[in-house]
Amino acid sequence: MFWTEKKLNSRIKELEPYRYRDRKAIPSFRFQLDEEGAVGDRPPVGGEWPELKTGERWSGRDLYAWLAAEAEVPNAWQGRTIVGLFDFGKTDGGTNAGFESLLYVNGEPYQGVDGNHKEVFFSADAGGKTLGLIFRLWSGLEGGGKPVEQEHRIKTAELAWLDESVDDLYYTAKAALQAVERLDEHRPEREDLLSAVNRAFNQLDWTNPGSDDFYESVHEARQTLHGTGPNRKTPNGHRPCRRPYPHRRSLVMAIEAYARESSPFFLIGSASHGEVS
Repeated sequence: MFWTEKKLNSRIKELEPYRYRDRKAIPSFRFQLDEEGAVGDRPPVGGEWPELKTGERWSGRDLYAWLAAEAEVPNAWQGRTIVGLFDFGKTDGGTNAGFESLLYVNGEPYQGVDGNHKEVFFSADAGGKTLGLIFRLWSGLEGGGKPVEQEHRIKTAELAWLDESVDDLYYTAKAALQAVERLDEHRPEREDLLSAVNRAFNQLDWTNPGSDDFYESVHEARQTLHGTGPNRKTPNGHRPCRRPYPHRRSLVMAIEAYARESSPFFLIGSASHGEVS
């Protein structure tokens, strides 16, 4: 089972970027230093705004700056879950090391963006509109010790729409594998859970990742993992084994068992195995 776990962990990581469909790059921003760094300051109107291209670096120590761009959302994305993907630098957990930023959308404060919060979900009616994006950046400090200038890079700036079926398969499978790693090897839920994820991922067609056939196989794998999928042939011609055990129930039970073992404060909620159909 060790190699099955290793294979599945690898496949789950490969699946992650396919959650985002039709990525649209934001190629450059306008950049302005914020010399005063006043608390609660609003986006400036005038001043010099030199171009900073995606891929370029910015640096400073305890430095504030503004980053601005307009992003057109395709009209075809109406009704989709529209997201912004932004990776502007490193953020250290729990200290003052690394950058932070506050995003303004159309002039209004919207969401914090940093190394731990790279996804921005826009409103459902954003399709076909132009979004005014302004980030107030803070370079951060060194987290203690000798003062050091912090260097960051505008690594990613994109719009996309989220394929919620792929997103669900990715996070459900990831949670399931984390539960497998945590559960005692003699727990019956462990084998059921690992088998359920393996059956689902055996349905993925990796012949041409990103193609319509690929996404169809992903959606069917999600149904299989939740216990509602068709008995579809996998790309190698085999049909996945369908055990009589309701593996959706096993999935919920195993994740609950993982949560209990991870935290003494875990309480079973509305998703308890007694309520799974």
